[in-house]
Amino acid sequence: MAGTMIKAAMVAFAVVSAFGADPEQVRFSAGDESVEHAIHLPDEVVAILKNDGAVRQVLESEHLSAGHLPMSWFAASEVHLAGPKEKDIVVVGMGKLKRAGLTTFWVFRPRYPGYEVLLSATEHDLTVTDERWKAYRIIKTSAVTATSIRSAAYRFEGGQYKMFKDSSVKRAE
Repeated sequence: MAGTMIKAAMVAFAVVSAFGADPEQVRFSAGDESVEHAIHLPDEVVAILKNDGAVRQVLESEHLSAGHLPMSWFAASEVHLAGPKEKDIVVVGMGKLKRAGLTTFWVFRPRYPGYEVLLSATEHDLTVTDERWKAYRIIKTSAVTATSIRSAAYRFEGGQYKMFKDSSVKRAE
């Protein structure tokens, strides 16, 4: 009996070691107040966000300059879109960037000399799936608004994520 328990413990340890004790977060939602495994945003990503149209619009409405961009407006988590070595980032708009049950999600990947935006979408949910297209994971988004239910799927093509499926259904009144 003891031998069986030791073998089971060794198998469990091997599985945790192979896949990591803390799997990466793959589902993000405007309804959440934080992200799992939060990371500090690299300066290069912050510089890109300062110039994003949606962020600039909220900065203007709050009478703030890009130099005073509140970091509380963002939560970020690391994901692996193309493999275990590439450390990509999903950024979720928080606080003033949320509106009517929606937020903006940005997906970044490292690119010398900094980062590049692969996807920017304003939705309620974003999921990084296990499905792949040309080695990159497919990303799905969805949102339910007062007038519609929509979902979209994005795949990596030509250096960025592009929508390849879109479904929108008008809600019954």
